[in-house]
Amino acid sequence: MIICKDCGRTVNESYIFCPWCGKSKADRISNMSEKELLIETIKKKRYEEQTIKIMELNKKLEALERDLSILVLSAEMHK
Repeated sequence: MIICKDCGRTVNESYIFCPWCGKSKADRISNMSEKELLIETIKKKRYEEQTIKIMELNKKLEALERDLSILVLSAEMHK
């Protein structure tokens, strides 16, 4: 736990924002290298989340392409 410099309440170190006053953790960190580490951590998390979303969309697209192929073959057979 750390103490928020704005409101003085205790905040879990993993929180990015103080749940009491809303102040950003980046604003509470005085050491520039800690800020850079936090920014890199956030960027990495966002990249991982985006990668997961892209993989899920790719699976859905592949399923739609299979369904479309089946529909096209079915339509050609009924001609």
